[in-house]
Amino acid sequence: MSTTENLAAAQSLSGSLSGRTALVTGAARGIGLAIADALAAAGVSVTVLDLAPEPAPDLPYRYIAADLSTAEAPASIAERIGDEPLDILVNNAGYEVEEDSLELSLADWDRTLTVNLLAPVRLIGALRKNLTARPGAAVVNVTSIHERVPYPRHLSYSVSKAGLSMATKVLGIELAPRGIRVNAVAPGVIRTAMNEHTIAAVGEDLFQRAVPTGTIGVPADVAGAVAFLASDAARYITGTTLYVDGAYSENIVRY
Repeated sequence: MSTTENLAAAQSLSGSLSGRTALVTGAARGIGLAIADALAAAGVSVTVLDLAPEPAPDLPYRYIAADLSTAEAPASIAERIGDEPLDILVNNAGYEVEEDSLELSLADWDRTLTVNLLAPVRLIGALRKNLTARPGAAVVNVTSIHERVPYPRHLSYSVSKAGLSMATKVLGIELAPRGIRVNAVAPGVIRTAMNEHTIAAVGEDLFQRAVPTGTIGVPADVAGAVAFLASDAARYITGTTLYVDGAYSENIVRY
């Protein structure tokens, strides 16, 4: 799906998303920015959060700077949001370390688990009053196919994403009575600036053969799935992870 097609699809959801508010973390570029664009195209008022002290000059969204590896980040973000109702929270920010599994330092583990697992859960908690201010709130966590597909030399990342997948299930159950749906998307091979080196190293032709659809995904593919899960079209879906990977994770023979 192209960016144009994705925006058109998002606009088709505007009946259920128009007038809502969203916070998207890790949204200065790549998948996060595509998610922000898709939600905005559907009529959502979007706030983006990222690590840089200042946003890019051409970023068209309200911006919050925060370091999700710090213990105080969730409370600080909640303070910035104040009493504003929040209809959609997308936990997209992530951190990844490539290293032999037994050589990972405690600092590597700490930062990866904090950014990828603890921060999303704690941010949901810090913003729960905002999320229950109006009916129909939705949380969408961005995990990875590597929550269940082994990824050598990326152990802390895979463990953190597996944890976020389970957190999605547990919180989906616990928060349903409060009117908050919690789901996740698990991207596969997505063409982003961060992934280009991996695609080049493995070989684009090998990835295309390994993915049953024969294509490498783009950020708009993930964004469309997030917009769906945030919309009323998914009102009876919670505690679920939607794989956006062209069935790559189901393909036994990958290369």
